[in-house]
Amino acid sequence: MSRSVQVRSSQQLKLDENAELKIGTVLQSADAIIQACDAVASQMFGYTAEQLIGKNFLDLTKQTIHPDGSPFLPDDYPPVVALRTGKPCLNVVLGFYKPRGDLIWLRFDSRPLFQSDATTYAVVTTLSEISSLDFNLDCNLDSNKKQNTLSSLDQVQAILTNIPGMIYRYIPCANGSDCFSFINSGCRDLFEVEPEVGLEDASSLWKLIHPDDLESFKASVASVVENFLPWEWTGRIITPNGKTKWIQGKSSANYSAEGEVWDGVLIDITERIQAEQLNQTLKTLIAASPLPIVVIEPDSTVRVWNPAAARVFGWSEEEVLGQPLPIVPTDKIEECRQVQASIVNGETLLGIETYRCKRDGSRVIVSVSAAPLYDETKTAKSILLIFKDITQQHEAETALRESEERFRLAVQGADMGTWDVDLRSHKAIWNDKYFSLLGYEPTSRGEATIEMWRSVVHPDDLEKALQALDVAQRNKTVYSLEYRIIRHDNKQITWLGVYGRFLYNEANEPVRVTGVSFDITVRVQLGIERERILKQEQAARAEAERANRIKDEFLAVLSHELRSPLNPILGWVQLLQKSQLDEAKRNIALSTIERNAKLQSQLIEDLLDISRIMQGKLTLTAAPVNLENVILAAVETVRLAAEAKQIRLILDLDSTVETVFGDAGRLQQVVWNLLTNAVKFSNQGEVTVQLTQINHLAQIQVIDQGIGIKPQFLPHVFEYFRQEDSSITRRFGGLGLGLAIVRQIIEMHGGTVTTDSLGENQGATFTVQLPVIQQSAIEPQTTQHQSVPKNNPLQGIKILVVDDDTDTLEYQAFLLEENGALVIKATSGAEVLQILDKIIPDIILSDIGMPHMDGYTLIKHIRSRPSNQGGQIPAIALTAYARQLDQQKALAAGFQHHISKPVNAHTLINMIAQLRKC
Repeated sequence: MSRSVQVRSSQQLKLDENAELKIGTVLQSADAIIQACDAVASQMFGYTAEQLIGKNFLDLTKQTIHPDGSPFLPDDYPPVVALRTGKPCLNVVLGFYKPRGDLIWLRFDSRPLFQSDATTYAVVTTLSEISSLDFNLDCNLDSNKKQNTLSSLDQVQAILTNIPGMIYRYIPCANGSDCFSFINSGCRDLFEVEPEVGLEDASSLWKLIHPDDLESFKASVASVVENFLPWEWTGRIITPNGKTKWIQGKSSANYSAEGEVWDGVLIDITERIQAEQLNQTLKTLIAASPLPIVVIEPDSTVRVWNPAAARVFGWSEEEVLGQPLPIVPTDKIEECRQVQASIVNGETLLGIETYRCKRDGSRVIVSVSAAPLYDETKTAKSILLIFKDITQQHEAETALRESEERFRLAVQGADMGTWDVDLRSHKAIWNDKYFSLLGYEPTSRGEATIEMWRSVVHPDDLEKALQALDVAQRNKTVYSLEYRIIRHDNKQITWLGVYGRFLYNEANEPVRVTGVSFDITVRVQLGIERERILKQEQAARAEAERANRIKDEFLAVLSHELRSPLNPILGWVQLLQKSQLDEAKRNIALSTIERNAKLQSQLIEDLLDISRIMQGKLTLTAAPVNLENVILAAVETVRLAAEAKQIRLILDLDSTVETVFGDAGRLQQVVWNLLTNAVKFSNQGEVTVQLTQINHLAQIQVIDQGIGIKPQFLPHVFEYFRQEDSSITRRFGGLGLGLAIVRQIIEMHGGTVTTDSLGENQGATFTVQLPVIQQSAIEPQTTQHQSVPKNNPLQGIKILVVDDDTDTLEYQAFLLEENGALVIKATSGAEVLQILDKIIPDIILSDIGMPHMDGYTLIKHIRSRPSNQGGQIPAIALTAYARQLDQQKALAAGFQHHISKPVNAHTLINMIAQLRKC
């Protein structure tokens, strides 16, 4: 195929003749798909070129008839005959119904185009419109002119020159490159590149494809080439002059002497895309507009009704589209007709204030703007209406006018300054009182400036005042503020109370701000003083409440800690006095009595120390003290307790540390307290004691790997009566006095004690520092006793005893068994619930203060069970919590009785016996 796209003058003359004769031209590929058509053919068929390209003539045959009125069969269609036979099909007349139903008569001449191997690869059809059925009239003349239609390839090229868009034949090459064997002159208009350039180098066209669309283009070409399919693609190009165009390409896959080829057309669809984008933008803007936008026809039929219109007037879009405009009240129909008439005549109306009706029958005051919308013939085919709901503004302005006079009269009778500021000119009008408040002399006309006001506002309050103004303007709220001024005349600071509001014009722009000011200095000063007194009172009350709470918690813990050791002491003493115990039991009894007596003795001694400290009566017997000896003595005291918990005591003592001047006993007490704490709050692991000297300070550190200290409790570790856990479910006993005593003893020696912990389960470090010359120690003891009843009043009674303290549990079990009871022992609430699933005892005897699940929670669980599962078992609360409140709480929880520790054996046995009879 020739690559030339030049048209000889003789061929051009023939095309000119065709144009004068209104001869249309259509190019179809071998599969009858329309690849190109000129404007004359497009006009004849009543379709745009875009609508025809890519279609088959057979799609249109249902709209054609023979001259005798019979339908035109697809197989008789001239282009189909030419493609099928390989011969021209000339001078065929048929009637064609255009899209709107108009019938025209066309003369078809279809000529096949051949490859070098005589294979038909396309057909060119020329067609002309005839005005009557006298088809033989001047037939020879017409025939002579139409016989000049082009039959060679050069003639086809001449025809295609006038067809809009770029007509081409594309050949994919085996080496991966692309080439064209034919490009018409439309390339020049579309790509702004000469056809010869594209024929020489196909990439000169493809490199103009927009970068964002290049991948989709390559993918589309690769797909159709691989599968030998028709090609269609839409995208953008950037011409050498920098112009962006939208193009649409279509081609069909054909076989030729050149191999597999694609014959097609590329057309410029930029205007269509831009129109679609503009149309979509307009639709989006209309939908998003906060103002109601309505489009109606001259007869008031609604064509557009946006969401804002539905919101303001109440009718949905579905209810009004295609219906007469429903919002015009009866008394406004004539006004509406006049407006529509003016708009149809080309006028534009802006901001007409009127009212319209809503769906619920109420009225809405609106500002209406209207303009004509023209069609392509410059005829006003519809009317654009834009509404603005000004009901609230209208009502506000009316109310404002009515209230201004009342306000003026009220201000005259009050001691207030008034001000009115024009936001456009920045000038202000003040009354005499306002001049006086700010410390200025009144002017004859009351005129002032904003700068006069700014100059007297206290510098620390100016920004606050301006921000309040800005917020009131943006939110359309009342401007209310209290701020200080420095009077212009005497520089005294005065407090002003201010109330004002902004006024807006029809465009919703703030134009004025007006308000009143008055002197509130006395009131503010009284308020400040009242606030100061209130804060003092609140702080005092909070401190009193905190102290009272700490006292109550301490007393409750104190009661528990004092009573708990007494219970096994008195119980075992009674048994020793009234029973014949074997040697093993007697040793257990004596060991338990001794251990609990020492514990109670230590508690009492701590209380005495605290009492002495608070009264300032704690004294020291000072002498030179070797801290290494003090530490070793304290370690020996706690060694057994540490070994029992498998805790290793590690000593890192510097024997060169100088002596301190102090009370050796009290210093030993300090180290003992710290070591006891470390062992008490550790489970296995290590406790390290270090002795070092830092400059002139001897330093003792006790480091454990125990439960640690919560960060929030660290500041309170050394306070009196403070414990991290004072609840009845706490796991560790004690009064929480040891560390308070430690701090006091160390401070009396002129030293310091601190603590550090990374948090829960991270261990703790206590650090004592003493000037090398100082120290302290002590320890005491006490005992008590009771009696036990004899005989077997509890014979055969099955009793479930629960207590987390092993000594107490063993004593109670022994006491009850000695009196004939069958005892089941449990050390926790969870264990009790497991036992009840298997055995139902006659009576439950339960401690209250237990870890994880206290006695109150346990009895509630029991009472929630059915009767046949132990829900109604009689129960006695046996606890060291002995307050009246504790007794009431136990009975309310579900216990039948409450006995406080240390328990009286006779009382307990009698109560169980009586409870069993019930």
